[in-house]
Amino acid sequence: MMNGLKVFHDKIHELDYEGIEGLDAEITEQEYMDMLEILPPIRMSEDCSCFYMCEFLSGDLTTKFWSMDDKYFCMVVDFRKEFPKLTNKEYMMLR
Repeated sequence: MMNGLKVFHDKIHELDYEGIEGLDAEITEQEYMDMLEILPPIRMSEDCSCFYMCEFLSGDLTTKFWSMDDKYFCMVVDFRKEFPKLTNKEYMMLR
């Protein structure tokens, strides 16, 4: 696991968006809050401890952010795999 959002994004660009699913990093609380405030999340937990960026990186890949035990993390995830019960119509309405 990498540390910091800048290192995380640099790694995504270094890999040229190929094979980035599962790439993760521990981030600061401030980085978490900054990302939460940039754009409205596509999905968010009721307690705001987890959210998904509405901006997709490539295809169905987006960034998931979550907090656990006073630590903050992010990971590149396949949104369709995270929410397999969404119909195509529901999915397209989110994008």
